[in-house]
Amino acid sequence: MSACAAFQLPFKAFAARADTPTAWSGNTGNIRLISPFAAGGGTDFIARAIAEEVRKLTDVTAYVENKPGASGTIANNLLLNAAADGKTNLIGSVDTQIISPLIRGEIEKYTPIVPVLGLAEAPYLLAAPRAKDLTLEAVLKRGQKSELNIATAGEGTVTSVLAKLFEKHVGGRINIIPYNGSGPAGMALLSSVVDVAWVNTAFAKAQQDHLHLLATASPTTLEDFPSVPTLSSLGIDVQGSSWIGWFCPPGLPMETSAQLADVLMKAKESAAFENTVKTAGMKALRQNQRDFQDFCKHEIARWRTALV
Repeated sequence: MSACAAFQLPFKAFAARADTPTAWSGNTGNIRLISPFAAGGGTDFIARAIAEEVRKLTDVTAYVENKPGASGTIANNLLLNAAADGKTNLIGSVDTQIISPLIRGEIEKYTPIVPVLGLAEAPYLLAAPRAKDLTLEAVLKRGQKSELNIATAGEGTVTSVLAKLFEKHVGGRINIIPYNGSGPAGMALLSSVVDVAWVNTAFAKAQQDHLHLLATASPTTLEDFPSVPTLSSLGIDVQGSSWIGWFCPPGLPMETSAQLADVLMKAKESAAFENTVKTAGMKALRQNQRDFQDFCKHEIARWRTALV
Protein backbone atom coordinates (compact mmCIF):
# COMPACT_ATOMS: atom_id res chain seq x y z
CA MET A 1 0.00 0.00 0.00
CA SER A 2 1.34 3.44 -0.85
CA ALA A 3 1.91 6.08 1.82
CA CYS A 4 -0.77 8.25 0.22
CA ALA A 5 -3.32 5.42 0.34
CA ALA A 6 -2.47 4.76 3.98
CA PHE A 7 -3.20 8.39 4.80
CA GLN A 8 -6.51 8.40 2.96
CA LEU A 9 -7.92 5.16 4.35
CA PRO A 10 -9.16 6.43 7.74
CA PHE A 11 -10.93 9.28 6.00
CA LYS A 12 -13.08 7.17 3.69
CA ALA A 13 -15.78 8.06 6.16
CA PHE A 14 -15.58 11.67 5.00
CA ALA A 15 -16.85 11.00 1.49
CA ALA A 16 -20.28 12.45 0.60
CA ARG A 17 -23.11 10.50 2.18
CA ALA A 18 -26.05 9.58 0.00
CA ASP A 19 -28.78 10.41 2.48
CA THR A 20 -27.70 13.99 3.16
CA PRO A 21 -25.85 16.54 1.03
CA THR A 22 -24.38 18.24 4.09
CA ALA A 23 -22.46 15.22 5.40
CA TRP A 24 -19.40 13.17 4.54
CA SER A 25 -19.60 9.42 4.80
CA GLY A 26 -18.54 6.02 3.52
CA ASN A 27 -17.17 3.42 5.88
CA THR A 28 -17.94 3.47 9.57
CA GLY A 29 -15.00 3.63 11.97
CA ASN A 30 -13.55 5.22 15.08
CA ILE A 31 -11.18 8.10 15.68
CA ARG A 32 -9.54 9.06 18.94
CA LEU A 33 -10.11 12.55 20.34
CA ILE A 34 -7.72 13.37 23.19
CA SER A 35 -8.84 15.93 25.76
CA PRO A 36 -6.07 17.45 27.94
CA PHE A 37 -8.55 18.01 30.78
CA ALA A 38 -10.51 15.85 33.20
CA ALA A 39 -14.05 14.81 32.31
CA GLY A 40 -16.75 17.32 33.20
CA GLY A 41 -14.91 20.56 32.46
CA GLY A 42 -15.70 23.14 29.79
CA THR A 43 -13.19 21.84 27.23
CA ASP A 44 -14.37 18.27 27.75
CA PHE A 45 -17.96 19.47 27.36
CA ILE A 46 -17.14 20.99 23.96
CA ALA A 47 -15.09 17.92 22.94
CA ARG A 48 -18.02 15.58 23.50
CA ALA A 49 -20.45 17.91 21.75
CA ILE A 50 -18.34 18.20 18.58
CA ALA A 51 -17.65 14.44 18.63
CA GLU A 52 -21.40 13.79 18.60
CA GLU A 53 -21.94 16.14 15.66
CA VAL A 54 -19.12 14.45 13.72
CA ARG A 55 -20.80 11.09 14.35
CA LYS A 56 -24.13 12.40 13.04
CA LEU A 57 -22.49 13.70 9.88
CA THR A 58 -20.13 10.85 9.05
CA ASP A 59 -21.00 7.62 10.93
CA VAL A 60 -17.51 7.89 12.44
CA THR A 61 -17.34 7.62 16.23
CA ALA A 62 -14.91 10.13 17.71
CA TYR A 63 -14.39 8.78 21.21
CA VAL A 64 -13.08 11.24 23.79
CA GLU A 65 -10.08 10.09 25.80
CA ASN A 66 -9.27 12.29 28.80
CA LYS A 67 -5.54 12.71 29.41
CA PRO A 68 -5.22 15.52 31.97
CA GLY A 69 -2.02 16.60 33.64
CA ALA A 70 1.08 18.76 33.29
CA SER A 71 -0.89 21.65 31.73
CA GLY A 72 -1.56 19.69 28.56
CA THR A 73 1.93 18.23 28.12
CA ILE A 74 0.77 14.61 28.46
CA ALA A 75 -1.95 15.05 25.83
CA ASN A 76 0.28 17.02 23.46
CA ASN A 77 3.05 14.41 23.63
CA LEU A 78 0.55 11.68 22.76
CA LEU A 79 -0.53 13.67 19.70
CA LEU A 80 3.04 14.56 18.75
CA ASN A 81 3.99 10.88 18.65
CA ALA A 82 0.79 9.62 16.99
CA ALA A 83 0.70 8.36 13.42
CA ALA A 84 -0.30 11.02 10.89
CA ASP A 85 -3.25 8.96 9.66
CA GLY A 86 -6.16 10.97 11.05
CA LYS A 87 -7.06 8.39 13.67
CA THR A 88 -5.69 10.42 16.60
CA ASN A 89 -6.81 14.01 17.23
CA LEU A 90 -6.78 16.49 20.09
CA ILE A 91 -9.08 19.15 21.48
CA GLY A 92 -6.71 21.84 22.69
CA SER A 93 -7.04 25.29 24.20
CA VAL A 94 -4.97 28.44 24.31
CA ASP A 95 -3.73 27.22 27.70
CA THR A 96 -2.48 23.84 26.45
CA GLN A 97 -1.34 24.78 22.95
CA ILE A 98 0.12 28.27 23.46
CA ILE A 99 0.58 29.54 27.01
CA SER A 100 1.88 26.45 28.79
CA PRO A 101 4.40 25.57 26.03
CA LEU A 102 5.61 29.18 26.01
CA ILE A 103 6.09 29.19 29.77
CA ARG A 104 8.06 25.93 29.60
CA GLY A 105 10.12 27.12 26.63
CA GLU A 106 8.81 24.27 24.47
CA ILE A 107 6.63 26.08 21.93
CA GLU A 108 8.90 25.07 19.00
CA LYS A 109 8.49 21.42 19.99
CA TYR A 110 4.71 21.62 19.55
CA THR A 111 4.32 23.99 16.58
CA PRO A 112 4.45 21.06 14.08
CA ILE A 113 1.06 19.96 15.48
CA VAL A 114 -1.55 20.83 12.85
CA PRO A 115 -4.31 23.32 13.80
CA VAL A 116 -7.43 22.10 11.97
CA LEU A 117 -10.25 24.36 13.12
CA GLY A 118 -11.20 26.71 15.95
CA LEU A 119 -14.39 25.69 17.71
CA ALA A 120 -15.30 28.14 20.48
CA GLU A 121 -14.09 31.15 22.43
CA ALA A 122 -14.78 32.38 25.97
CA PRO A 123 -14.25 36.00 27.05
CA TYR A 124 -13.26 36.78 30.65
CA LEU A 125 -14.59 39.29 33.13
CA LEU A 126 -12.89 40.68 36.22
CA ALA A 127 -15.29 40.07 39.10
CA ALA A 128 -15.39 40.83 42.81
CA PRO A 129 -17.69 39.26 45.43
CA ARG A 130 -20.69 41.48 46.09
CA ALA A 131 -20.05 41.12 49.81
CA LYS A 132 -16.80 43.07 49.47
CA ASP A 133 -18.52 45.95 47.64
CA LEU A 134 -15.43 46.76 45.56
CA THR A 135 -15.33 49.08 42.56
CA LEU A 136 -12.66 48.87 39.86
CA GLU A 137 -11.12 52.05 41.24
CA ALA A 138 -10.90 50.45 44.70
CA VAL A 139 -9.36 47.31 43.20
CA LEU A 140 -6.71 49.39 41.41
CA LYS A 141 -5.87 51.26 44.63
CA ARG A 142 -5.53 47.99 46.55
CA GLY A 143 -3.22 46.70 43.85
CA GLN A 144 -1.04 49.81 44.02
CA LYS A 145 -0.73 49.28 47.77
CA SER A 146 0.09 45.56 47.28
CA GLU A 147 -3.07 44.65 49.18
CA LEU A 148 -4.97 42.84 46.39
CA ASN A 149 -5.63 39.09 46.23
CA ILE A 150 -6.62 37.61 42.87
CA ALA A 151 -7.60 34.00 42.15
CA THR A 152 -6.57 32.20 38.94
CA ALA A 153 -7.38 28.77 37.52
CA GLY A 154 -3.73 27.76 37.90
CA GLU A 155 -0.30 28.37 36.43
CA GLY A 156 -0.11 28.21 32.65
CA THR A 157 -3.68 29.40 32.15
CA VAL A 158 -5.11 32.52 30.53
CA THR A 159 -6.35 33.70 33.92
CA SER A 160 -2.83 33.48 35.33
CA VAL A 161 -1.37 35.57 32.49
CA LEU A 162 -4.21 38.09 32.73
CA ALA A 163 -3.50 38.45 36.44
CA LYS A 164 0.17 39.15 35.73
CA LEU A 165 -0.70 41.68 33.01
CA PHE A 166 -3.09 43.38 35.42
CA GLU A 167 -0.32 43.49 38.03
CA LYS A 168 1.99 45.21 35.52
CA HIS A 169 -0.63 47.87 34.86
CA VAL A 170 -1.42 48.44 38.53
CA GLY A 171 2.21 48.98 39.44
CA GLY A 172 2.06 47.26 42.81
CA ARG A 173 2.61 43.64 43.78
CA ILE A 174 -0.60 41.59 43.59
CA ASN A 175 -1.00 38.37 45.55
CA ILE A 176 -1.83 35.97 42.70
CA ILE A 177 -3.31 32.75 44.08
CA PRO A 178 -3.38 29.77 41.69
CA TYR A 179 -6.18 27.27 42.22
CA ASN A 180 -6.58 23.85 40.66
CA GLY A 181 -9.04 24.89 37.97
CA SER A 182 -11.71 27.52 37.42
CA GLY A 183 -14.20 25.79 39.72
CA PRO A 184 -12.13 26.13 42.92
CA ALA A 185 -11.11 29.68 41.91
CA GLY A 186 -14.78 30.59 41.49
CA MET A 187 -15.65 29.17 44.89
CA ALA A 188 -12.84 31.19 46.49
CA LEU A 189 -14.30 34.30 44.87
CA LEU A 190 -17.88 33.63 45.99
CA SER A 191 -16.76 32.93 49.55
CA SER A 192 -14.72 36.19 49.61
CA VAL A 193 -11.44 34.37 50.23
CA VAL A 194 -10.02 36.55 47.44
CA ASP A 195 -10.82 40.08 46.31
CA VAL A 196 -11.19 39.42 42.57
CA ALA A 197 -10.93 36.70 39.96
CA TRP A 198 -11.22 36.28 36.20
CA VAL A 199 -14.47 34.44 35.39
CA ASN A 200 -16.08 33.33 32.15
CA THR A 201 -19.51 34.52 31.02
CA ALA A 202 -21.30 31.30 32.06
CA PHE A 203 -20.09 31.70 35.65
CA ALA A 204 -20.83 35.44 35.58
CA LYS A 205 -24.41 34.85 34.41
CA ALA A 206 -25.04 32.09 36.93
CA GLN A 207 -23.62 34.05 39.88
CA GLN A 208 -24.32 37.65 38.88
CA ASP A 209 -26.47 38.25 41.98
CA HIS A 210 -23.39 37.51 44.09
CA LEU A 211 -20.80 39.40 42.04
CA HIS A 212 -19.73 42.85 40.99
CA LEU A 213 -18.67 42.58 37.34
CA LEU A 214 -15.98 45.25 37.09
CA ALA A 215 -14.67 44.98 33.51
CA THR A 216 -13.97 42.56 30.69
CA ALA A 217 -10.69 41.58 29.06
CA SER A 218 -12.52 41.28 25.74
CA PRO A 219 -11.55 43.92 23.15
CA THR A 220 -15.26 44.62 22.56
CA THR A 221 -18.31 44.98 24.80
CA LEU A 222 -19.98 41.67 25.60
CA GLU A 223 -23.47 41.04 24.26
CA ASP A 224 -24.58 39.43 27.55
CA PHE A 225 -23.12 42.25 29.67
CA PRO A 226 -23.42 45.49 27.66
CA SER A 227 -22.98 47.70 30.73
CA VAL A 228 -19.64 46.12 31.71
CA PRO A 229 -16.78 48.23 30.29
CA THR A 230 -13.78 46.79 28.48
CA LEU A 231 -10.47 47.30 30.24
CA SER A 232 -9.03 48.77 27.04
CA SER A 233 -11.74 51.46 27.00
CA LEU A 234 -10.54 52.46 30.48
CA GLY A 235 -6.94 52.77 29.32
CA ILE A 236 -5.91 49.42 30.82
CA ASP A 237 -4.07 47.34 28.21
CA VAL A 238 -5.13 43.89 29.40
CA GLN A 239 -6.83 41.68 26.81
CA GLY A 240 -7.28 37.95 26.47
CA SER A 241 -9.78 35.16 26.09
CA SER A 242 -9.84 31.40 26.17
CA TRP A 243 -10.45 29.37 23.02
CA ILE A 244 -10.78 25.73 22.02
CA GLY A 245 -9.75 24.08 18.74
CA TRP A 246 -9.23 20.74 16.99
CA PHE A 247 -5.63 19.63 16.31
CA CYS A 248 -3.99 16.73 14.41
CA PRO A 249 -0.52 15.14 14.51
CA PRO A 250 2.40 16.56 12.51
CA GLY A 251 2.67 15.31 8.95
CA LEU A 252 -1.03 14.96 8.23
CA PRO A 253 -1.47 15.60 4.48
CA MET A 254 -2.99 18.97 3.66
CA GLU A 255 -5.82 17.39 1.67
CA THR A 256 -6.81 15.13 4.56
CA SER A 257 -6.62 18.00 7.03
CA ALA A 258 -8.82 20.12 4.74
CA GLN A 259 -11.39 17.30 4.51
CA LEU A 260 -11.59 17.09 8.28
CA ALA A 261 -11.87 20.88 8.55
CA ASP A 262 -14.84 20.80 6.17
CA VAL A 263 -16.56 18.19 8.32
CA LEU A 264 -15.92 20.21 11.48
CA MET A 265 -17.24 23.39 9.84
CA LYS A 266 -20.54 21.62 9.17
CA ALA A 267 -20.56 20.08 12.66
CA LYS A 268 -20.14 23.37 14.49
CA GLU A 269 -22.90 25.01 12.43
CA SER A 270 -25.47 22.61 13.92
CA ALA A 271 -28.07 24.03 16.28
CA ALA A 272 -27.18 21.42 18.91
CA PHE A 273 -23.50 22.40 18.96
CA GLU A 274 -24.24 26.13 19.00
CA ASN A 275 -26.58 25.58 21.96
CA THR A 276 -23.87 23.63 23.79
CA VAL A 277 -21.37 26.42 23.18
CA LYS A 278 -23.81 29.05 24.43
CA THR A 279 -24.65 26.99 27.53
CA ALA A 280 -20.93 26.78 28.28
CA GLY A 281 -20.71 30.59 28.22
CA MET A 282 -18.75 30.61 24.98
CA LYS A 283 -19.29 31.69 21.40
CA ALA A 284 -18.51 29.75 18.23
CA LEU A 285 -15.39 30.78 16.34
CA ARG A 286 -16.32 31.75 12.77
CA GLN A 287 -12.98 30.89 11.18
CA ASN A 288 -12.02 28.59 8.33
CA GLN A 289 -8.93 26.41 8.55
CA ARG A 290 -6.51 28.99 7.14
CA ASP A 291 -7.95 31.65 9.45
CA PHE A 292 -7.44 29.39 12.47
CA GLN A 293 -3.88 28.53 11.51
CA ASP A 294 -3.05 32.23 11.10
CA PHE A 295 -4.85 32.94 14.38
CA CYS A 296 -2.68 30.37 16.21
CA LYS A 297 0.51 32.01 14.86
CA HIS A 298 -0.78 35.40 16.00
CA GLU A 299 -1.62 33.99 19.44
CA ILE A 300 1.91 32.62 19.86
CA ALA A 301 3.38 36.05 19.09
CA ARG A 302 0.86 37.89 21.28
CA TRP A 303 1.19 35.70 24.36
CA ARG A 304 4.99 35.49 23.98
CA THR A 305 5.06 39.29 24.27
CA ALA A 306 2.64 39.22 27.21
CA LEU A 307 4.77 36.71 29.10
CA VAL A 308 7.95 38.78 28.88
